[in-house]
Amino acid sequence: MIMNSRNLFCWNQKRKVFTRAECSESDLIQYSVDHLEAAKKLYDLSGHWTWEYLHSAAFLSHLSIELLLKACILYFEKEFPADHDLRRLFRPLRKKGIELSAQNKKWLNYLNRFNTLRYPDRGTGPEIDVNNWNETKSLFEELRTHVPEEIRKQIILHERYRSNVKSGKTIWPETNKANEPDAGDG
Repeated sequence: MIMNSRNLFCWNQKRKVFTRAECSESDLIQYSVDHLEAAKKLYDLSGHWTWEYLHSAAFLSHLSIELLLKACILYFEKEFPADHDLRRLFRPLRKKGIELSAQNKKWLNYLNRFNTLRYPDRGTGPEIDVNNWNETKSLFEELRTHVPEEIRKQIILHERYRSNVKSGKTIWPETNKANEPDAGDG
């Protein structure tokens, strides 16, 4: 891990929450929607061609739901915890009246285990199946119907209008023509 002054400060402070100073609801939703779309593509590839992308698809599914929950918590509470546990992240939302069907509660609990897929695991990790995509999509869609209107609008915005700007940074910026080698330099 590279330790710059910001990382060192955060590490020393054992920061447990993030505020709008670090990111906005829109940032979290944009990443959530993008991770969900990437998970879908990886599940699709795994179902048709190979099984090797299932762990990545499952992890991105977890991350997508995690970020959506954090966006909602930020909306309600002006901060969200540095926590990856979906069950703990959902608790304050339940107190705000956001409920899930029995099926999606069960899936949220199982999906919670997919956070462990960020690292290799010899036998204690969850079982993964190409059909997990359907459960994740169902959970996302149910959450979408119960989140505050402003969050719902942000989800629609990021689904309809893809951007190459994330958190204020441009992804795949245009090439700087001045730095390209001259065709005659060969």
